[in-house]
Amino acid sequence: VSINSNSALGYNLLIQKGKTTKTYDIGSKTSFNLPDEAGTYKISLQAYGDGGQIIDGKYSEPIEFDKLKAPKNIKINSDGVISWDSDYTGSLVNIRAGFYVELNGEKYLPYDMDKFNGASPVDMGNYIVSTKSVELNKLYNGNENNFIQGEYKVRIVTIPLNMTFEVPILGTIGHTKDLISNASALLTFTKLEQPYGLKVDRNENNHYIINWTRSLNSNVSGYQLLIKEVGKEDSEGETINISGVNNTSYDFTNDYLLAKSITSGSYVVKVRATSTTSNIVNSEYGEEITLKLVENIDLT
Repeated sequence: VSINSNSALGYNLLIQKGKTTKTYDIGSKTSFNLPDEAGTYKISLQAYGDGGQIIDGKYSEPIEFDKLKAPKNIKINSDGVISWDSDYTGSLVNIRAGFYVELNGEKYLPYDMDKFNGASPVDMGNYIVSTKSVELNKLYNGNENNFIQGEYKVRIVTIPLNMTFEVPILGTIGHTKDLISNASALLTFTKLEQPYGLKVDRNENNHYIINWTRSLNSNVSGYQLLIKEVGKEDSEGETINISGVNNTSYDFTNDYLLAKSITSGSYVVKVRATSTTSNIVNSEYGEEITLKLVENIDLT
């Protein structure tokens, strides 16, 4: 709360929440940090004098505001989907989720996201709290390459729909009677490094064998291959899960081509590291290889 200074010697701040009323003598201060607890508040202000020639003023007409509730139980799954619990659903679509990334003690808010990995600022208004989830990669305009391997910290706050981002988002009233909530508990997670060394060899049976380098990360529990036809989107491809960090090869001929009776075509293959450990996010798909099958010539 900000106060316009005048000739008063000090101020009494009356804060009412439900049936509870508290008065604070804030002296000559012209601002006051509002309570952290969520709920509906009414605030009145009184200027007081010296008890002599400067007479105490009357309490102002109360202003009312709502301190929004913070999201709870924030978590992330292995595919990088952040989810949480919220008390705001249905008709309260004017409440939205705001995010910031905290790295090495520095917070990257929506208005200065460009300081982090060269990413452009992103409009957090796209993430309505009633959805209660968002894909990690979409926090930076959907550019998945902004989230390379490493440790990340994320908090979520509930933000009024008409909140501006010209000022820091935490603890700021802005131009609305709804106040941003406190931040959620800190979620710390690690994104795995992409596998490397992807190549194709032929074995003694003339089978195409896809190989890659074993991950040294103790959180890696396996790998996932993505196989798609050349020219197709990743979403149109097929994923194959391989359990075990030491299993770093795949018989493409036997387990894919022969199993599906495929005799021709061109295919793209790439691999990523996966994990079954909590707060460990699968890596992005790494380098890719292209396999082109030549049809057998029938001379009969």
